[in-house]
Amino acid sequence: MPCSRGVFLLAAAAALLPAQTLSEKDRNAAVNELRSSSTLFLRAIEGLSEAQWNFKAAPERWSIAECAEHLAVTDPVMLAWIRKVVAQPAAGTEHESDQAVLAKSADRSRKDKAPKSITPTGRWKTAAEVVDAFRKNREQTIAYVQTTKDDLRSHFTASKTEPLDGFQLVLTIAGHTERHVAQINEVKGSLGYPR
Repeated sequence: MPCSRGVFLLAAAAALLPAQTLSEKDRNAAVNELRSSSTLFLRAIEGLSEAQWNFKAAPERWSIAECAEHLAVTDPVMLAWIRKVVAQPAAGTEHESDQAVLAKSADRSRKDKAPKSITPTGRWKTAAEVVDAFRKNREQTIAYVQTTKDDLRSHFTASKTEPLDGFQLVLTIAGHTERHVAQINEVKGSLGYPR
């Protein structure tokens, strides 16, 4: 019986320990990815004329303005998802490497349809308003990563085929930004793009 009592005491003590938070290495890596992708995006849309901003290569394709609006509204939606994931019970599982997740989220070879909540609708009238919204939302994401006590590494999405931990969801925000920077560059290279 003394052995089971010792196990019980160890389990009780473990339950009282605070959840493990991000390592400084992970925290810094995520912030660097978020800032780097933000810089790429802001440079890609810098100095565009109104005609360039609104140009569509085809009716079903997004303009640079639509790509930018989509990015401006994505961070809060992703951050809400991350908070929902970390609110669930922790459950470790096998998953892809961080670099693979980042590369996959930036990859334009696979086309996805954006959920309605982050589909462009013309929320802002000017490029400056879109940029302000993007910057504000990205800074809130960075602030969360810099200060969170959430154990992002022990909580996973429910997907059985591609589970991601909370930290990897943060990386997908950066990769998603890079994905749309590539889309913006495709628009700029389209036939008929205003020069």
